[in-house]
Amino acid sequence: MDKPPVYESYRDLRDVPLHVVTGEYGVEGLKEQFLQLVEDLQLEPEEKQSIEIAMNVAMVAHDGQMRGPLPY
Repeated sequence: MDKPPVYESYRDLRDVPLHVVTGEYGVEGLKEQFLQLVEDLQLEPEEKQSIEIAMNVAMVAHDGQMRGPLPY
């Protein structure tokens, strides 16, 4: 399977449906979308760090899993 293209920067992904982000930007796009949404929450740095750790754990746990033709 071909790898999705790597983009230098991402557009504002906050309101883009997950399947569109995955199709256009792959897993890294999903990560960027998530980080944009977390940034909007205006959390303390420690809280953001905990959320980012949880996101990384989820990415490792679901690595290689597919939902149809797109990464889970």
